[in-house]
Amino acid sequence: MSMDMESLREALRTDLDEEYVDEHSIYEEKDIPTVLSTPHTITALFVGFAALAAYLFMSKMPETLEGQVFRAIKVICFGVVLFFVFQGKDIIFQRPHPVFWRCLNAVQLLYGCFMLFLAFMPLDITRGILNKIDPITGIETVAERDYMGDCSVKWVNIKPIIDDEFFFAHIIGWHMKALILRDYKMLWITSILFEFVELTFKHVLVNFSECWWDSWVIDVLLCNGLGIHFGMITCEYLSIKTFSWLKPKDRKKKEAGKSFVSRKINLVAPYSFTSYHWGMFESMRRFFGATLVMIMLEVVDLNAFWWKSILLVPTTHNWNLYRLLLWFLSSLLGAAELYEWATKRKAKLRQSAWLALFMVLSEILFIARHSGYLFIGKPKMYWKYWMWAVGLGLWVTYGAISRIRERRNMKKLKNE
Repeated sequence: MSMDMESLREALRTDLDEEYVDEHSIYEEKDIPTVLSTPHTITALFVGFAALAAYLFMSKMPETLEGQVFRAIKVICFGVVLFFVFQGKDIIFQRPHPVFWRCLNAVQLLYGCFMLFLAFMPLDITRGILNKIDPITGIETVAERDYMGDCSVKWVNIKPIIDDEFFFAHIIGWHMKALILRDYKMLWITSILFEFVELTFKHVLVNFSECWWDSWVIDVLLCNGLGIHFGMITCEYLSIKTFSWLKPKDRKKKEAGKSFVSRKINLVAPYSFTSYHWGMFESMRRFFGATLVMIMLEVVDLNAFWWKSILLVPTTHNWNLYRLLLWFLSSLLGAAELYEWATKRKAKLRQSAWLALFMVLSEILFIARHSGYLFIGKPKMYWKYWMWAVGLGLWVTYGAISRIRERRNMKKLKNE
């Protein structure tokens, strides 16, 4: 009896040790130096405040009130990033380093709070704040381009659309969406759905005024199609790519003959690449998760046009690119965590997905607060509301029917 109890204790001790190694030695297995994987939280706190003290007493105090406020805001941002880096929750992604994704979480929170701040400020003050940061923004400059010209199908009309700088940007954007969703069906649903979004707001947002062949042939079939196709090829390549599962010492011997650049790239490359099987109609949890991801992507794309129209940010301004880059990284991480939540019954929604939702809702609140002037004098097209109501009803009905059919098939398989 005593031997059995001793064996049980030893087995439990072994399991606990393995669990501890899996949780705390993950960086060692991925060849990350120990000094970079050990969270020196107390040291970082004192070093961070030493840097703040040096900045406080050694930097020159701005003479204007605006400069003093911006100086204080920068310090607050530094404090938020410092907290997330050393006290943030675990991230589902580990490469290139968890600190990178925790910094992203900090930027997500700061961006969402900034949009809430702008939502509660008058529009003229909001534009004035941005104009203080960059004099090009917040003022009326060049009018937005209207793509609704001569809609006859002629090369002289098609060539300027293809020569437009946003033609290839469109393809690259959908290539990135493929890396986010990794599902042909969801990508094509999202692609077609956005054309209906453009149709809904084309009377308000000038960029959405397009000819029929520009919307459905060039945008959907050509740009979106190429981006989706090559994006999914990239996903397939990464999913079948051979990853090294050797021990660190053996892996170092194997890679000794490789070039310095190749070895460094392997340190930051994804440790593995997961192919998604959303299975939208296999459960209500999957259906809700997949629908939520698609809606978020549609809203993010739509908000880009509201964002620059309300804040008077030129289309070619770098801020638009920075926002898209932030949203790409946030969507890449958020979609992975939403996929985990949708496909695992006991999984909880992680921090990054929650912050992505926080960003979306903050942008929606900001746009709802300040976009009213854009609708002044515009016709109220109630048929569009009915179009979306019918479309939503059909989608929910189709999802319910598919779920019922799936449950019946599962019962038949169990009976057999």
